Amino acid sequence: MRPRYQSYFYHSKKERNAIIILLIICLLLASFPQFYYLFQKRPSFSELSFPEVKAWVKLPSEKKQFPRMAEMQDGKIQTTKSESFVFDPNTASESDLLKLGLSDKIVSTIKNYRAKGGKFKTATDLNKIWGMPPQLFKELEPFIRIQPDLYEYKKFDFEKKRQSQQTEPVHINSADSLQFLSLPGIGPTLTSRILKFREKLGGFVSINQVSEIYGLADSVFQHIRPLLICDPKQIRKINLNTANIDELGHHPYIRYPVARLIIAYREQHGSFTGVSDLRKIMVLNDSLFNRIKPYLNTD
Repeated sequence: MRPRYQSYFYHSKKERNAIIILLIICLLLASFPQFYYLFQKRPSFSELSFPEVKAWVKLPSEKKQFPRMAEMQDGKIQTTKSESFVFDPNTASESDLLKLGLSDKIVSTIKNYRAKGGKFKTATDLNKIWGMPPQLFKELEPFIRIQPDLYEYKKFDFEKKRQSQQTEPVHINSADSLQFLSLPGIGPTLTSRILKFREKLGGFVSINQVSEIYGLADSVFQHIRPLLICDPKQIRKINLNTANIDELGHHPYIRYPVARLIIAYREQHGSFTGVSDLRKIMVLNDSLFNRIKPYLNTD
């Protein structure tokens, strides 16, 4: 009796034939790229005379006018003349790009790139265009002049003027969004985050708390710090003896794990006589206690 595992390796005659055919097909597909070039028609240089070839080889020394190789036509490489002149790849016309020696395919790629909103910000960006010959780019690079974007220039000028203007001091516990926006380096996103954080806290007890805003760079905070005023008397406090777990848990400094401990302690020992009773909860260290103390009372 044949062992059971051998049945997994047994194939009928039809199955063996099918496997052999499949292997042959796989080998043919794998070897196809190696032989593909044999069936390609080789380019002919018959239309290039020796002087033209010599001039093309010395391309780097020519700056104003030189022959170039265009696309292959009927198996032969055609040569045309190109010129060098100052141009902006963001605004140059199709005819100008062709005069510069760029092929029809590259010109088409540039047009599509610009049509989709793409812009060349530096001269080297032109070298990133697909199919751009490195040697041709070296010839054109000295003639590339990128004109500054008028919109970006005006935007930069507006920001510069806004930041240079005298800014009034901002009371961080009562200021509205427009007052925060007047601060240099503070945009709509940071303004929204400041207001939300202030609401969750119940107000700021220190100017340093503003530096805790997510996304606010320290350099920006140090720049606006002299313009900030904080009045701790305006903060909103939470009553330890009446607050539920959600009121405590939503506070950015307390959170739900600590809120559960506070509720559990209150249920076991009765009402708090003072905020200092929180020190009896062993897991509350001095650092955390000092952070949450200004936001709590027992009245």
